[in-house]
Amino acid sequence: PMNADVLTVRTLTDGGQSAAEVAGWIAGFVGGARRTLDLAQYDFNLGPETAPVVAGALQAAQARGVAVRILYNVDHANPIPVPPPPEPDVQLIASLGLPAKAVAGVPDLMHHKYVVRDGSAVWTGSTNWTDDSFSRQENVVVRVESEEIARAFALDFEGLWQDADVERSGFVEPRPVEVDGIKVRPWFTPGFADALTHRIAKKIGHARKVRICSPVITSAPVLGTLA
Repeated sequence: PMNADVLTVRTLTDGGQSAAEVAGWIAGFVGGARRTLDLAQYDFNLGPETAPVVAGALQAAQARGVAVRILYNVDHANPIPVPPPPEPDVQLIASLGLPAKAVAGVPDLMHHKYVVRDGSAVWTGSTNWTDDSFSRQENVVVRVESEEIARAFALDFEGLWQDADVERSGFVEPRPVEVDGIKVRPWFTPGFADALTHRIAKKIGHARKVRICSPVITSAPVLGTLA
């Protein structure tokens, strides 16, 4: 049925899909917008083949009356205990001619990778909007058609758009929602970081075998459980 909640997951692999393919998926998602598009993108830096596809879809959305807003992360001078963040293509973002805000994560990065469409659908996952993320990394793309899930992401976006303060963001309650018969619970950080890390540590503690693939682990509950 047209009003059914739907969950779609795509796993990207190194060389398993082209950057142009993933840019086309984004353009398709953006192309479905009729009223609003809110983007929170940690890294937004595309090449000559993919930039026109994504940029064109966003500009076409604005041209047909969709209200588009973009949040992106910017570096700051303060030292941080993790690898330095990538630099988004500020010139590309400015060239879109869309409302955009740079958010400096001090001390927390604006690490989101999501789009909220018409208050009813979300594009999220681990994938930055870069050619390498699209084609060379093992990322995941998640699409959720659910007004309840979209509402949670919209609340998180609105707080960041109004205050541009990562440290005081993420206080959206992670309420479980059934989508496609699966319980989906959207977690936002840093607001619910403590609750989330303790939940992860508890799951690890009950496991018989644990395999972790992560560039950085700084969570004390997780490290303590692993030790």
